Amino acid sequence: MEPSLHYELPPFIKSIQEGWHSSLQAAAVVSTLFAGTAAQFLGTVKDASDDMEGSAKTILLII
Repeated sequence: MEPSLHYELPPFIKSIQEGWHSSLQAAAVVSTLFAGTAAQFLGTVKDASDDMEGSAKTILLII
């Protein structure tokens, strides 16, 4: 005879789990948007820094 592995969480715990799942999905979307914006900004700064001298270019890339 095989053991039954089907178990349902209590409703309170299930609602907490769904809430965390929604929060983490939203955080992933926001992180992706920030990463895209940062990559675009870095590309713009690198293109604009071609005309700058070395120290100014270094400061911009550090920021």
